[in-house]
Amino acid sequence: MTPTPLAALVQGSDGNFYGTTWDGGANSDGMVFRITPAGVETVLYSFGASQTDGTSPQATLIQGSDGNFWGTTPSGGANDVPDGGDGTVFRITPAGVETVLYSFGASQSDGTYPQAALIQGNDGNFYGTTNSGGANGDGTVFRITPAGVETVLYSFGASLTDGMNPQAALIQGSDGNFYGTTWDGGANNDGVVFEIVPQ
Repeated sequence: MTPTPLAALVQGSDGNFYGTTWDGGANSDGMVFRITPAGVETVLYSFGASQTDGTSPQATLIQGSDGNFWGTTPSGGANDVPDGGDGTVFRITPAGVETVLYSFGASQSDGTYPQAALIQGNDGNFYGTTNSGGANGDGTVFRITPAGVETVLYSFGASLTDGMNPQAALIQGSDGNFYGTTWDGGANNDGVVFEIVPQ
């Protein structure tokens, strides 16, 4: 299967560029690659290496303060495995050692299907969104520690005018709060801009 990169590249602190593909790789479940400014590419990791590994990443990687790269996959992971899994948060070293830190769908109110990139907050934790899952089935905002402890901060679809199904990454404003968008929901059912105050 031909690799299909869906996300932007990120330039690492070493000057090289890092990215993901939705498919391709040794298991046809996507991969993480490095490419030098001169165009020399190296496959660092092929997803789908085990039954509980993430698959088919769609989001841009970020380089954490620890120097490793962090990302999400919308499928794979340890939960809902017969149906393809509910997605993961993973960490990968610049040398290509991957660790699944969290598998979504761990409870009935957990988020599922994270499509967007993570952001590292000023507290050192990582924050992101899931497109579905949560208490109302309409997606979540979550926090995950560097050790992989996940907390659902908000479940979308809490009211008739609430946003639903976020697909994009959060940003942290100068006020310390997080801001984002949803694809659906809101007063006109065409999405919203929202603010989340970290707990």
